[in-house]
Amino acid sequence: MFSRITHHASRITHHASRITHHASRITPSVALKTVCRASFFKCSIGGQFLSGFSNLFSHRKGSPLLSEANGSGFFPIFYIGPLLRRRHLKFISMVVLLLTLVFAGCDKEEHALPVEANGKPLVESKKASTLHPNLDVTAFDEKLIIYGRDVYLKDGRLIFESIADADHIRSSIVNDGTKQPILEELKGFTSSKSAFMTATKELSEAAVFAGVDAYSNIGVLIDDSGEVSYEKVVDDPGLQYMANQEALFQIAGDIYKIYRDFALVVPEDTFFTQSESQLLNNETFQRIPIFRSGSNARANIHTCSSEWKEGGSRRKRRRVKGELEHRTNIFTGNLTGNVRTKGQRRLFGIWWQYEMSVIRHEGSISVLELGGASTVVNISDQAENDNEIVTEVFQCEDCRGFCGSFSMEHYAYRGNPVTDSGTCYTQPPLQGPCI
Repeated sequence: MFSRITHHASRITHHASRITHHASRITPSVALKTVCRASFFKCSIGGQFLSGFSNLFSHRKGSPLLSEANGSGFFPIFYIGPLLRRRHLKFISMVVLLLTLVFAGCDKEEHALPVEANGKPLVESKKASTLHPNLDVTAFDEKLIIYGRDVYLKDGRLIFESIADADHIRSSIVNDGTKQPILEELKGFTSSKSAFMTATKELSEAAVFAGVDAYSNIGVLIDDSGEVSYEKVVDDPGLQYMANQEALFQIAGDIYKIYRDFALVVPEDTFFTQSESQLLNNETFQRIPIFRSGSNARANIHTCSSEWKEGGSRRKRRRVKGELEHRTNIFTGNLTGNVRTKGQRRLFGIWWQYEMSVIRHEGSISVLELGGASTVVNISDQAENDNEIVTEVFQCEDCRGFCGSFSMEHYAYRGNPVTDSGTCYTQPPLQGPCI
């Protein structure tokens, strides 16, 4: 744009010299044509403005400073005497320069072609804008730079160039809690976590509970020893921000569909041509377990809960729920261990995630390595006005998981911290095999 302005400025100087040389023969209409020929009005500014501009220079000396509407729809603020007077030429040149600066940037660059994957080149958009400066995220029309890695947005899902890039972004999200919500604010993208919270609000506050089938990609009802709760489909602390409301993201030419206990990997050109049942029944597609093989899926979670009645009301049942869990990093196959604390309320006989005034977990926990050595990790995490916190305690290839006599305290309150609060404790087995 700066080069364009410089170009126009040089043309202004050229035409100004012509005006000076031929001043005695210039009429208002000729002057206006000269301006238009110089391409100063690349934006269409309308016939009314041009007509008003011509009238501006055609009023006789002595006209009032502020006139009534002159029939052109233009209300001039001031009037200038005849163009034949040389003392006005400098002023005219300044006006033309000002108009050039204003209108030179009106042309819009066309957006780049839509992003393509599956081995085709990924096209970077020409027009860029910065989102959340200084927070490691820059957004383009279709291309993003997230934690230093190129990511693309297509049809509401994120596309990562490689498994290594996806793992780097996941780890960055998990280890940098201040930036987790950034992806949720990208235009055209709705994260799985954000969609889950919307579904939780709509379902729990409905006049009549109509079931969760319409939200099968987002949440699921889980029966834990007779206590039913509505839980996320994508509850990995990093993937919940990377997957969209359909539990999808893409790496190169492959679509990753996240389920509760595994990730299904399907080529992009196949994924959108088959039904979900066909995809699930096709044994040629890769399935990556979210839990370590042999862990019997969700049986490896240790939980605790503590309930209270908010304000003493029997209808306002609230609780804090604590969890220790092992899972698999689907990008590396490494074992990870999480400490999770949730705030919940009970409606329709179901526990729903619910915002708490303060929610936290803290304590020490022991991580057992494959060779039998153990490491004690101290944990302390807290959030205000939130419904859940998750801490990834470890990720390693040779770990066996949480073990030992240490325990974690899970605490939350909403309203009065003395009467409307709950505390519970999770503790792994005293010896291996771990959870």
